[in-house]
Amino acid sequence: MYLPRLYLFALLCIPFYIGPELAANVQLNVERLTLALMAAAVLTGVYGKVIRPAISQLWRTSPVFLLSFIGFFLWRALAAFMSPYTVSQYLVINEVASNAFVFILFFWLYFQNGTIQPVLRILTFSVFWMAAVVAIELATQSNPFTPFASASAGDAILNASIERGGMLRSKGAFEHPLTLGQYVVFLLPIVLFMDRAQLPLRRAFLVAVLLIGIGIATGSRATLLILTAQILIYLLFWGLRVGISGRQVNLGVFLWILVPVAAVFVAALAERITGNELFSSYTRVAQIVNGLIAAGNAPWFGFGQGPGGTQAIADAVTYASGSLMLWEANLNTIDNWFLSILLGSGLPAVILFLMFNLVVLLSGMRCILHGPTRRAIRQRGELGQFIGVFIAFGGSLGFMGILSIFTLHPLHFILLAWLLALCARYRRVAPEARHQTQPQRRRLATGATK
Repeated sequence: MYLPRLYLFALLCIPFYIGPELAANVQLNVERLTLALMAAAVLTGVYGKVIRPAISQLWRTSPVFLLSFIGFFLWRALAAFMSPYTVSQYLVINEVASNAFVFILFFWLYFQNGTIQPVLRILTFSVFWMAAVVAIELATQSNPFTPFASASAGDAILNASIERGGMLRSKGAFEHPLTLGQYVVFLLPIVLFMDRAQLPLRRAFLVAVLLIGIGIATGSRATLLILTAQILIYLLFWGLRVGISGRQVNLGVFLWILVPVAAVFVAALAERITGNELFSSYTRVAQIVNGLIAAGNAPWFGFGQGPGGTQAIADAVTYASGSLMLWEANLNTIDNWFLSILLGSGLPAVILFLMFNLVVLLSGMRCILHGPTRRAIRQRGELGQFIGVFIAFGGSLGFMGILSIFTLHPLHFILLAWLLALCARYRRVAPEARHQTQPQRRRLATGATK
């Protein structure tokens, strides 16, 4: 099962814009090549039967999830093929392959069996690699991968030194600093919460420090605020116990007082580091207002993925009453994934996307809050893993509210598969564990993953 690992490595460590351009806007890179090889391996039976048993397992886990998951991609495909833009059809094919297919493959080959070490090793290695890239970037004030990009790549990719207020904003192995910030938000909770039997304390501490440094180097206020929230959640969840006069005192309770103070401090610090955010905040609000106006003209199927949505916003700015002004430089971007879905595929697609994501998020919350289930997870030594993946997945959904770049969406769907597999494994424990004694709960938890 080396191809999925190679795919994850390519996704996180090799810039997608490096590779031969076969035609206009059609590029062959390591990530897509590996994706094609994985599809060939599944079709030829190298990994045995995958699609049918995975779908069967997903149906037993949550029919609502499976129906909304399949419905979302079918609706996206239908809207894309109804769009006048041919590029929409290529984009939806790429989305199905890199999101739906990757989700099913990782769910079946790794997570439903509890096999996480191969994935965890690649995630931690990628942090060391990314830290080295960012260090080079800061030292040279230029991104080392930009010279390898094709001439037709976007402005953000071709800009080797993205700055704000005279400060370089690192983008690492990705195309934009916010994508690098999203990467940090993905990984930090997993590293912080992961059970020490699976990730040793010293390594976890080093990786966490590197991730925080990378997050600061992005120069993104949103990234800094989310990282602060994740660290505070970690401290509040586990609490800090110290010995005072021979007694153990839990300082986690007192940290609640620091939450508003820390939020104000980090916001002020980020404002100073990243510069005035008033302009970018207005731009995002204007995009949402104009996007909602534009969506009223095509509420069911949208305008097609890609240029359809941005053109609809541009038309709204020009012709629609009640629209907000946008500068020409901001007309070709949509800084909100949910708005991008709405304009690309209509309101049903947004509802279906939210539905299957929230089903898993709420299921994870129930497992954590339900006492017998939580005890079973803890006895199995996976409570930290469960909480870390849960927070990372929630942070990913939140980040989609400020970023529509889909470079790391495969990682979002890998987290989705991870959290869903954990929920499915321990949901079976809940009904039996409610009335079990402690030894019985331990035996039940041990058998939960068999």
